[in-house]
Order: sequence, then C-alpha cells, then structure tokens
Amino acid sequence: MSLQSLVMNIVLKIILAGLFLSLAISMVSENGWSFLPFINILLASHDIFQSIQLIRAYQRIKNL
Repeated sequence: MSLQSLVMNIVLKIILAGLFLSLAISMVSENGWSFLPFINILLASHDIFQSIQLIRAYQRIKNL
C-alpha cells in the first residue's frame, strides 16, 4: 500500500465517520433514540478507530 492510498483511506474513514455521526444526530433529533442511531454511532466509532490505526501506521512508515 502506497503512502498516497494510505492517506486517502484515512481521509475516507474520517469523512464516513462524520457522515454516520451526522445521520445519527439527525435521526435522534427527529425520532428519538431507536435502533438505527445506535448502528450509525457504532459504524462511526469503528471508522474513527480504524483511522487512528491507519494514522499510526502512516507515522511508522514515515519514520523509517
């Protein structure tokens, strides 16, 4: 995996996390808490966790 594709993957994960969080916030404000906002928050937290891992991998590769 090249550094450019790694950076694009990080950016994509962060954008998806923001999208899932905004969807969860709008669902909760309209309908209250239900099953779908929990799924969106779970997906957002998973994307944030993966982006943090990718950032760490990027830093390790850059420091070689």
